[in-house]
Amino acid sequence: MPPLPRLNISTLAALEERLRVMPKETLLRDIARAEGLAEQVEDDGTYPEDWVVFRVTGTRPDVKEPAMIVGAALKADLSSLVERLCDAGRLCSSDFEPNTLIDADALCRRWRMSRQTLSRLRRRGLVARRVLGETGKPRLMFSLEAVDRFAEKNREAVARSAEYSRMGPEVEARVVKRAARYKRLLGLSLNAAAARIAERFGRSHEAIRQVLKRYERAAAKPVLVGAGANGRSGVFAMVNGNGGSGNSGIYPALGLPPGPIFNEAAPLTEERREAVFRAWRLGIDPRVICKTYRRSRAAARRAVNVARANRLTELLRRGALTHAVPIEPPKNSVRAKLTAKAEQARGSLTRRKPELSPLDQVPANAGLGVGVPRTINDLIALGRANTPPIGVEERARLAAYQHLRTRAAELTFGLDRLFPAAITLDQIETYLRWAARLKVELVRSQFRLIVETLEGRFERKLEDVPRSKMPRLLMDAVRTVGEVIDGVDPSHAGRLAAPVGLALDKLAVRWIKDLAPVTLPPGTRLRASPLLPNAPDVEDWSRTIAPWQRWLEPHFRTRDAVEKGLVPEVERDFLSRRFGWYGGPPRTLSELGDAFGLSPIRVVVFEQRALRGARLVWRATQGR
Repeated sequence: MPPLPRLNISTLAALEERLRVMPKETLLRDIARAEGLAEQVEDDGTYPEDWVVFRVTGTRPDVKEPAMIVGAALKADLSSLVERLCDAGRLCSSDFEPNTLIDADALCRRWRMSRQTLSRLRRRGLVARRVLGETGKPRLMFSLEAVDRFAEKNREAVARSAEYSRMGPEVEARVVKRAARYKRLLGLSLNAAAARIAERFGRSHEAIRQVLKRYERAAAKPVLVGAGANGRSGVFAMVNGNGGSGNSGIYPALGLPPGPIFNEAAPLTEERREAVFRAWRLGIDPRVICKTYRRSRAAARRAVNVARANRLTELLRRGALTHAVPIEPPKNSVRAKLTAKAEQARGSLTRRKPELSPLDQVPANAGLGVGVPRTINDLIALGRANTPPIGVEERARLAAYQHLRTRAAELTFGLDRLFPAAITLDQIETYLRWAARLKVELVRSQFRLIVETLEGRFERKLEDVPRSKMPRLLMDAVRTVGEVIDGVDPSHAGRLAAPVGLALDKLAVRWIKDLAPVTLPPGTRLRASPLLPNAPDVEDWSRTIAPWQRWLEPHFRTRDAVEKGLVPEVERDFLSRRFGWYGGPPRTLSELGDAFGLSPIRVVVFEQRALRGARLVWRATQGR
């Protein structure tokens, strides 16, 4: 049984979430109403969302400005809605009147069509029900009354499907040869040639296009794969049956071209788009990327931007940026005008100095990007040497951190899904890098509390804790502090020590179960704590403290090459400012372009070249 179909209309998706908890009797009534609605919707009509909800549930929601839904899209989603409601109610065949349903296979035999054609009819208003059979396995069933009414209303579509015949080898060979002629004489693309051939052969555009695509895939291989490999019939079965070790002896026998006709580049699927993004992130030459995937620079840049936007949207969906994005009231509304007048009157009565933005505070712009200790000894020493954090500095950094997350969420909320603007993406990513630098400093300021809380609960020094458990213990403490910082509202909270102390105390209680108590024989004294080897044995938590750093931070080799002075001074300065390694906040490409005298295009090229150069020079020096 195929998986549950998706709902593309947000109104129906919200309706399905509300109805799936209803009792079975209510679901049965809603399913019957949805089937009746599918029969009345016209493809070229538009319908308000509150009317659609009323037709399905019988109650009209209070929507001030209802969105309009296109009839064709509504038809395509009504069958999916009914299937999901049937699945939510675990409906069985016994829940319906006997002899009123017909299954999908019987309907295909009745109308003399394939299951694929039946699926296409479901998107045109033929509503299916997902019913549990006697074995508990779901199967598609259709109401006989709905089937008869659909056939009466769509006689031509049903008759055309019944008259359908599969293309044989000779027809497929004629299609391929005609496509080759169109390509040679008219220069048509595969899609344009398929549309022209479909009109001449009386076939659907998609059927001809699939024939040509199968031929292109087969012709690109050293040996054509036919029906013996994939079970398909047609010209490919003839080619496979003739045998042979190459295309040169097969194609002339059928009169087909000796190779691919169009040789078009494969579409940039999600997997290929992710590969393009990873290559761009490593600073690989764009010419290599474009040549590998046979795409223009504009197409490659768009693929990268879409991949970046998808990651940001996923962060927003998971709530990693902020709890909610404030929605501005319409500027032309009466409430907005009254609010503006009130603010104007209040400002005329009391003249106040403009408030300083959280991002303009000194603690939010200084002391950032410093490396973190990588050994257990250094982390413990950091906790013991730390002084209590200064309240003004802590509040300023916390306010700036939450402000950056909120601004990033607002900009992400307004991104175009298909064509996200590169400038906006760069601004969002710069905000998030800046937020990560602030979060590192906020966590660093709590290391004194980490050490004191853990030692107080364990009743021993951290040096006495088994070394094999120390890296995981310290990283759990760092993540716990980071989670507390994410949930603190700077406008209503005091110092971080209170919530952080409570969270660390709970963490220590959980860890006590994993730590064996220190037991000494009678009359013996506790020996001095051994010195732990001072080797890097803790992960660089400054690169993982925020969820977006996994794909926003450059490769660790890049910073290593910059800090060791392996790259030229100009590129070292550029990368330090770009990623906030110089003590201040990260900078956008627009700001760096102004600082280095580079145009918007040149600054992008310079960044890619600097990243690529740092990675290569690090590899060269490590090789020596």
